[in-house]
Amino acid sequence: MSSQRWVGWLPHILLVDDDEAVGESLSDLLRRNRFTVDWAMNGLQALHRAKARPPAAIVLDVGLPILDGFEFIDEYRSVTVAHAPIVIVSAIPDLPARAKAVSAAGFLSKPIDHQYLLSEVKRLTVERSTPPPVSPASGGTVAP
Repeated sequence: MSSQRWVGWLPHILLVDDDEAVGESLSDLLRRNRFTVDWAMNGLQALHRAKARPPAAIVLDVGLPILDGFEFIDEYRSVTVAHAPIVIVSAIPDLPARAKAVSAAGFLSKPIDHQYLLSEVKRLTVERSTPPPVSPASGGTVAP
């Protein structure tokens, strides 16, 4: 049995970036490495997708239209029960402090080192070895 966070035992990643070249590149990278990917181009779209199909992890740019990345994090955590770990990717100068302030699971500065991003996503998903347990009461996933 698998939960919504895991599709056929493949970890599901929500990628949030408004730059088409970056989004396509990272989507391809993750898919080639056995992740399923849902790509959103703004914070509001990401929020809807996270609620509809809970991800195992979120790769999040913070300079987004409609809801920026930090607003997305606040909204996401206020409307979901099980919170996926978030890796922030950005070129902002105070990224380490900002990522720590929102309790992000990790952060990467742009331009993105693809191998490092892949290792972070694997660390947060695949290396946990099993999908999150399914809660019989709600039918959804329980945060690890």
